[in-house]
Amino acid sequence: MDNEAEQQEGAEKIDLAAFVGIPEFIETGSGKPVCETRGSVDWHIRKYRVELIERGALIPRSGRLGSLVHRELFPAIVAEILKRDAIQRARATP
Repeated sequence: MDNEAEQQEGAEKIDLAAFVGIPEFIETGSGKPVCETRGSVDWHIRKYRVELIERGALIPRSGRLGSLVHRELFPAIVAEILKRDAIQRARATP
């Protein structure tokens, strides 16, 4: 088996049909209720970029086409992150 075949064998299968551009994600309401605006989506991407990529919710792209977000995973993961952060803040409050 050659090196390229080994890399492909170990790679995760990505369902590209589940990903959309951010404008479509917002227009279709896929992000409700966690990410309803472009600003909200951009903020979560800036703040949690690595985790969103690692968990398969974000495919970053440069240029005018912009990044792709997973219709279902992105809002679900953002909700998990928000819950986790809220719990941490609540525990830190005396």
